[in-house]
Amino acid sequence: QGYPEPDIARLTEHTLESVGRYVRNYKNIKLLIEKEFTLMEMVRTTGLGRKTIIQYRDLVYLYHPELKPESKE
Repeated sequence: QGYPEPDIARLTEHTLESVGRYVRNYKNIKLLIEKEFTLMEMVRTTGLGRKTIIQYRDLVYLYHPELKPESKE
């Protein structure tokens, strides 16, 4: 949403280092989604756990709904 990392750290009571890591992970997952990586490819590429990637992916879909694949029903 465009907040500077120091403001996010203060508002969430997390360290600046942690916030920086969260933002980097979010951007990495967003990029991998744009490149149409599968969930397991994201796990292998990032070293993050499956559940963690799902949480980031859900946030990406929330803030960038155009990246969410169409359901095939």
